[in-house]
Amino acid sequence: MKSVIISADNVTNLGMRLAGITGLVAKNEAEMKRAFKAATIDDTLGVVIITEEVFNTIKNEVTKHKDKGKKPLVVTIPGRNGLEDKDFLMKYIKGSIGIKVD
Repeated sequence: MKSVIISADNVTNLGMRLAGITGLVAKNEAEMKRAFKAATIDDTLGVVIITEEVFNTIKNEVTKHKDKGKKPLVVTIPGRNGLEDKDFLMKYIKGSIGIKVD
């Protein structure tokens, strides 16, 4: 299975390319939605990596895909400026398994 990254900046995309992961830069919401939809219907992909900025922009589409529980796995990573939402991990854990972590 292959992986792909969808990011909003060239630096993150370049870093992932150095690790052997192909990707694309989406500058606006329409491009992000188009890239995400294309990635989620590609049967050769096992993991779709999106940056936090992309996630925040197309949150509804990502959440709908995750709720279906189908491949590919969607993983959110910090962008070039680091983690923007400091409580992201705690919210993610609570949303995934229903347990509040302090």
